[in-house]
Amino acid sequence: MQTHPQTYKHGCTHTYTRTYIHTHTHAHSHKCTHIHTHPPTYAHTQMHMHTHTRTHSCVHMRTFITITIYSMTHIHTHTHKHTGPMPKTLVGFLRLQFVQRCENMDRS
Repeated sequence: MQTHPQTYKHGCTHTYTRTYIHTHTHAHSHKCTHIHTHPPTYAHTQMHMHTHTRTHSCVHMRTFITITIYSMTHIHTHTHKHTGPMPKTLVGFLRLQFVQRCENMDRS
């Protein structure tokens, strides 16, 4: 956690799609872009872009499978006053979750 002052620009685009194909498939994906800009004293900029996709499949056997794919791209540029090159770090991870339970998501 960083404690020095920060300025936040936060832009989120949400795309919500639902498809009902006899087995109740719910797809939810949203994209968030966070840009953190620090005061000139720190000369430090962080950019976070994540794509979050969730797929729910509910079959008649009451087995609920949740697959969560979370891919995060972290571009980090840091500038020092005496150094020229800016190191860039690219971090990506993929997480899959399987939950075996069926919930009443929508009562419509």
